[in-house]
Amino acid sequence: MFSSLTERLSFSSAKVAKAAAFCVSETLTVEQFFARGAAVGVQMRQARKQGQPKDTPRPWDDSGSLLLDMVSR
Repeated sequence: MFSSLTERLSFSSAKVAKAAAFCVSETLTVEQFFARGAAVGVQMRQARKQGQPKDTPRPWDDSGSLLLDMVSR
C-alpha cells in the first residue's frame, strides 16, 4: 500500500506525512527501526542576519548532520 503511494509523492512534506502515518500504524522496537535502515539527523536553520526584522524568513541549511544510524554504533 505505502510503496505505491511513495512513488507518486513529489513533495518532501507529503513524504514526511506518509512516514508519520506508517509510524502510527506499525509498532517497532528501536532496534527494528534502525535495522530497517532508519537514521536520525538534524538540519539547522540559518541565523538571522544582524539588523534583519524578526519576521524575515530564515532559510534552512542545504545539508544536515547524521546523529545516529546502525552503521555508526
